[in-house]
Amino acid sequence: MKILCLTARLPYPPDRGDRLRAFNFIRQLSREHELSLVSFITSEAEREQAAVLRQYCQEVRVVQLTSLQSAANVALNLWRPEPLQVLYYRSAAMQRLVNEVLASGPFNVAYVHLFRMAPYLWQGASRTSRRLAA
Repeated sequence: MKILCLTARLPYPPDRGDRLRAFNFIRQLSREHELSLVSFITSEAEREQAAVLRQYCQEVRVVQLTSLQSAANVALNLWRPEPLQVLYYRSAAMQRLVNEVLASGPFNVAYVHLFRMAPYLWQGASRTSRRLAA
């Protein structure tokens, strides 16, 4: 099965709660499935850590989003009805990347780690002719 994985934080190193959980899901799923990971990073140093995930994922793509950018996202979009966590991770660059990955080929299913990443899939799936089918 071909699986698209979306995470708000790069799941490596698996050193705390959300990263540890996402890393273990990816590690286990990779045993029988083809994975494509799309994730945020907070610094260029994290980009190097993404290489480790290539042993589990066919494709690892990242978008940098600093805490300053995230704080600005919340401040500028506070009037929106979305939860603060969704506003914190709001990124046009991430949406473009998810759209590009979705358009690159059909996925059977998506693993969306934490609801803050779900809007990227909803908007991306509605903009592409390809659909996720379980």
